[in-house]
Amino acid sequence: MIVRVVCLLLLLVAPSAAQLGWVLRNPANLPSVRSGHGLAYDVQRGHTVCYGGAWLSQPYRETWLWDGSDWSLVPTTQSPLAVVDSAMAYDVSRGRFVLYGGRSTNGSLTETWEFDGLDWTERFPQHVPPGAVPYAMVWCGPLRGMFMFRISPHQNDSWAFDGSDWNMLSPQTSPPPRESAAMAYDVARERVVLFGGRGYTSTATIELDDHWEFDGANWTQIHTATVPTARFGACMAYDAHRQRIVMHGGILPLGHPIEQNTVWDYDGIDWQRRTVAGLPRVGTQSRMVYDTQRRRMVTFGLYTSSSVATWELYATRPAAYGRFAVGCANNPRATLAPFPLSFPWQGDAFLLQIAGPPGSDRAWLLTGLSNRSFGPAPLPFDLGPLGIPGCDLLVSPDVIGGVPLVGQMAHITILIPTDPRLVGRLFYQQAVVADPLAAPLPLTVTDAFVGLIGSR
Repeated sequence: MIVRVVCLLLLLVAPSAAQLGWVLRNPANLPSVRSGHGLAYDVQRGHTVCYGGAWLSQPYRETWLWDGSDWSLVPTTQSPLAVVDSAMAYDVSRGRFVLYGGRSTNGSLTETWEFDGLDWTERFPQHVPPGAVPYAMVWCGPLRGMFMFRISPHQNDSWAFDGSDWNMLSPQTSPPPRESAAMAYDVARERVVLFGGRGYTSTATIELDDHWEFDGANWTQIHTATVPTARFGACMAYDAHRQRIVMHGGILPLGHPIEQNTVWDYDGIDWQRRTVAGLPRVGTQSRMVYDTQRRRMVTFGLYTSSSVATWELYATRPAAYGRFAVGCANNPRATLAPFPLSFPWQGDAFLLQIAGPPGSDRAWLLTGLSNRSFGPAPLPFDLGPLGIPGCDLLVSPDVIGGVPLVGQMAHITILIPTDPRLVGRLFYQQAVVADPLAAPLPLTVTDAFVGLIGSR
């Protein structure tokens, strides 16, 4: 079945360019020039939050919100002190931002604050990490809470926050001490990824190119075939749609050419250097997050020596898969759906799931090139006269693949060829499922879906 689907899709080939692209946003409102700010994305509410930072020794006590179109200042009734270099990330488990530490005019802080989208609340945990800056913070799935790693020249401790208290972790191995390392959480592989930074010897400083991962219990150094250029102060975030760690910017070793048009992708196996036109100038004073609703990276920070800018990185040829029509208006009893985070990317496996009604033991996946007609017959086609009342055929059944259901469930893997000519092509799918309780024919159909083949 998979081979026949691939052959069908190859009938659609046409030249196609696959790449990433940067766009400079020009909102009506913009936070003032600053560096050392915190930036994190609110998965639940769909916006990016910026807090704090400073410019020319003037620290800011402001909360800004980016909704994809404009920045707005949030009128909170309370907030942390004006800080720079605090650690800030979004707690997916509890639906709120966590901010820790930073520097104020009073020195290093050990305060823990939370932002619920409307206002800040200070928390008073029994234990707190040492008041040294800076830390890198991400949400960590295996911990079901926040994870922090101290990125300083002489300490390399790891901490977890469960919403009530901070706990110092005791991994068997840890990355050597460094400052300004890049860190992000890989959702699909459930790993914290850390790259580079700046290390210190007794006589010099050195830019690092080592790669480490934390699985919730221990750190492991990862050795890949391709290694990005050593750097410190890079931006890093996880692209949940393309399922890639993305790294950009930073300060490279003295004498190394500036990677002005370079983004680095990590897919869990190897790093890939990507050349992207229109790349912004991002050094160590910008932050980057991933907007899951709009499916693009958002960077905010210094663009020139005296101005800030908002840039977004997006896949110019994204993959997509979604429902476009209801198969049975009366009591649908079977479903077709993609696996979470699975999309039809060229050169990758696309995973589907069919669920049937009680007693169902077989299904047939229909894949077609049209949702308007099949030969001379227009679509939708009423299946009532054929014995499946209240249901419609919604896609052209150019390829029909039978699959057994085990426990009323079938998992299907479709291998999309590594052929750039497939990128941007549409295909349509619907499933016919055995239904022992249906009459007069013991069959039902699922809703119909349209897929768009993309390129990472």
